[in-house]
Amino acid sequence: MLSTLRNICILLCSASVTAAQSHLLSPAAIYRHVVNSTVTIVTDAETFGSGFYVAPNVVATNYHVVEGATKAKCMLTNTTTEVNVTGYVAIDKNADLILLKVTGKPKTPLKLAHGKVTTGQVIYAVGAPQGMEGTISDGIVSAVRTLKKLKLIQITAPISRGSSGGPIVNRLGEVMGIATLSHSSGQNLNFAVSYTHLQTLMGRMKATPTPLVRLARQHSSQASSANTEPARSKVLKLRTTAVAARHKTSESRWGDWSDWEDASILITLDPGIERIIIYSQQRQVYDIAENDGDSTDKDGNETLSLRCIDDDGVSCTVRLVSRQEGQLQLYVDYSNASWVYNVYALD
Repeated sequence: MLSTLRNICILLCSASVTAAQSHLLSPAAIYRHVVNSTVTIVTDAETFGSGFYVAPNVVATNYHVVEGATKAKCMLTNTTTEVNVTGYVAIDKNADLILLKVTGKPKTPLKLAHGKVTTGQVIYAVGAPQGMEGTISDGIVSAVRTLKKLKLIQITAPISRGSSGGPIVNRLGEVMGIATLSHSSGQNLNFAVSYTHLQTLMGRMKATPTPLVRLARQHSSQASSANTEPARSKVLKLRTTAVAARHKTSESRWGDWSDWEDASILITLDPGIERIIIYSQQRQVYDIAENDGDSTDKDGNETLSLRCIDDDGVSCTVRLVSRQEGQLQLYVDYSNASWVYNVYALD
């Protein structure tokens, strides 16, 4: 009786192993499963890398692939189709990860792995090394390491310039990691960020993307700080005396300006870090994306126009108007609302 039970257990275990193995994909099947969800990313900062869909219109990649860029586009692998990046919906600089919102038809996202990554596990890397899109290479997990709370997977599959941000998948075609770096002084010293960091980041996705230009401004500011401190332009300080507002109606027409309300609010314009701050009850921060320069209208009013990105990643225009009669006003214009402040300059 015991012998019979043992035989039944052996048969059941063997059947389970056989069933699990039957779901494992061949390298050719993995390629077909993964490649149509991958992209090559090109930026206006002359950087490029790889990425893959984690949601129908969201692409995951390394932060360093788009670092310093104000614009980017994704080329779908093995096609001539390009989609534009409208901004990012989540970022983790410590893990070198960013989630990009893209235009175009929704694509099938890759599934993330579940369970423990083990040393010796077979893996595949799909990406665009040296810009050669749709490249697949195989390897194994050499080790799983933790560095300053960052979980890294050391792999033998080669990673070259352009591979960064591409998926590292298991034999089920599930994402185990994101290719991130290669150690130049040694062979097969390649690393991927664990899928667990990506899983966490996906849980923090915002509905509205933040334009890449905002990241570029932060990158530029940090780069300047790292060098010898440059001569700083003088910060312009303004004090408000009154504020008024107007909004678009349901018919998309501008309503009338509201009555003036007394308001004493500090406003600073710092050319050094290209930022405007309005110190109202809820501090409003505007990063200057582009300076449209000065202009003078037919009545002799001089206007400085600045295209900005606010704290929520929404675009707006800030205008400083010096009227001929001596009145100074600051406008904050959105697509559906505007505010105007009567201001005077502080010493």
